[in-house]
Amino acid sequence: MSTERNTEIDMFRGLGILLVVLGHTTGLPGEVHRYVYSFHMPAFFFLSGYLFQLDRVQRSPGSFINGKFHRLIIPAWCMGAVCGLVFVAKLLLHRITLAAFLGLAWGTAVGFPRADGNFLSTPLWSLFCLFSLETAAACLARFVGKAVVPLLMVTGVAGIAWSARLPFVPFDLDIATSAAFFFAIGHMVRQRDWFDFHERGSLARRVILLCSAAAVWGMLAYRSGDALNMSDSIFGSSPLKLTLDVAAALAGTLMLGHLAVALPDVRLLHWLGTHTLPILGFNYLVNAAVVHALDAAHANYWLLSFVVQAMLLTATAWVIDRMGAMGDLVNGRRRSARPVSMPRV
Repeated sequence: MSTERNTEIDMFRGLGILLVVLGHTTGLPGEVHRYVYSFHMPAFFFLSGYLFQLDRVQRSPGSFINGKFHRLIIPAWCMGAVCGLVFVAKLLLHRITLAAFLGLAWGTAVGFPRADGNFLSTPLWSLFCLFSLETAAACLARFVGKAVVPLLMVTGVAGIAWSARLPFVPFDLDIATSAAFFFAIGHMVRQRDWFDFHERGSLARRVILLCSAAAVWGMLAYRSGDALNMSDSIFGSSPLKLTLDVAAALAGTLMLGHLAVALPDVRLLHWLGTHTLPILGFNYLVNAAVVHALDAAHANYWLLSFVVQAMLLTATAWVIDRMGAMGDLVNGRRRSARPVSMPRV
């Protein structure tokens, strides 16, 4: 794989992180929430599998795992600690007990995926989950080679089927079992060249592919009627709806991929795609602040809230990006790996 960044992949991430912010917006209409949740997190696990370099991982699994620890876990801990400052203040003001504070600190440190068990850092569960998944994939690849892909597929199917029965395991290993399915599909798609993030063919062809994927996704999500929620281990209320949820997640992911390819090079989306971590980490904190401010102004409309949050989170990521070593730490990158600069808008 080339070391040169793929613009379409960055735009895929940029679109995906905006969907995450939209999905977490307080007051979002139920139908909008359901359609966003139908694929926005599976899409990220699909992309991780798509980018998983099996041959490289087999040669040096230890180096791969160490790199992922610095890329995913260190940023999660740093951002969790920053979010925790609000709760330190509450503790000092006796608005929270020490036992409750320590419980939230533990949940933040191990990626507890629900808001009642962390420092308003819930979206970071996906980083812990991805680390667990990629660590497991790397270890398995060392021993079984290419058989790791069907093994992850089987694990994913079992994880989805039994997701509601699995207890929370630190670093979201329980959710990683279901995420393994989308990860394996992503890797399989890359290996068989069923889809790639490059412009091919005419604009008309790209639009037709995009519209076709969107139509299939919309139909499947509508027929399911349930809101897929990986962090709550919800994959349909019946075997049929579970199947429809998984199919809708794959169709929605394909739609997002075709959209990233069909769009012109939007530099802002490209930039957002290289700065997803701080947007993810501070999403809940910014959401709470914006909701409080809009409530005070009697203007808490979900669309306005989403726009304000997206702007504030982008500005936050921009400021963090310019904090030198700390910015590199939060973004999970080596100092030599500088992403694209923020576009002028």
